[in-house]
Amino acid sequence: MMTWFKDTFGKSSRKPCNYGDQLVIEKKKLIRSLLVCLTVAAGTFQLPVAYCDDQRTGTVPEGDLNRIPPVSDFPQSDARQIHGGPFNLTSHLGNNVSDQNFEGSFLLIYFGYSYCPDICPTDLVVMGKALDLLGGEANNVQPLFITFDPARDTREHLAGYVRSFHSRLLALTGSKEQTLAAANHFGVDVSATYKAEAPGSAYSMNHSAFTYLVDPERKLRVMFRNGTSPQLMADTIRRRLQK
Repeated sequence: MMTWFKDTFGKSSRKPCNYGDQLVIEKKKLIRSLLVCLTVAAGTFQLPVAYCDDQRTGTVPEGDLNRIPPVSDFPQSDARQIHGGPFNLTSHLGNNVSDQNFEGSFLLIYFGYSYCPDICPTDLVVMGKALDLLGGEANNVQPLFITFDPARDTREHLAGYVRSFHSRLLALTGSKEQTLAAANHFGVDVSATYKAEAPGSAYSMNHSAFTYLVDPERKLRVMFRNGTSPQLMADTIRRRLQK
């Protein structure tokens, strides 16, 4: 069992970030993040939520420069069992996209926000490298980046962002209600929002960080923790493709 766990999920999702004095983790979230329990049964996952403190260094429109949105504007989850679920969003290409658009393909999904300076781009780089390692088999996997910060992550903005990671990576955004609904199906959790110290910056977030593999029947099969290597991710996906 332990060998399978390490083979499938890799190392712990905790990794060093530029936390500084910005580390804000609610007590109840910290306690929950330390409860390490994994149960896989009938496609249902029970996992701790791993939090990383992210500090952005970009800018927002002048009128919103000092506004810190409440954490309630973003997905919050106390779920201990994660099933995945449907979504209906808009791609960076301007197309309406749902989970049913990719018939016969696996989905490799990451939830985050483009102004994240470290964890989100790091995980997207891993996703891109894993797809490259899969070679031709990657054609059976559709990579998706779904934002939970649609106010800043517009379609136009995301079109430039995803080019940095993989040519087939599709970014999805939508209304606040649409992105919340998608994130809630996957147990995405933002535990805090706060102003960054860097001049000209707006707000940062503490958020969970997993990459989700969903099969063609739209069942959640694997949750890769932050820190999983590209090779391990590719090997795990390949075994699923061959089943």
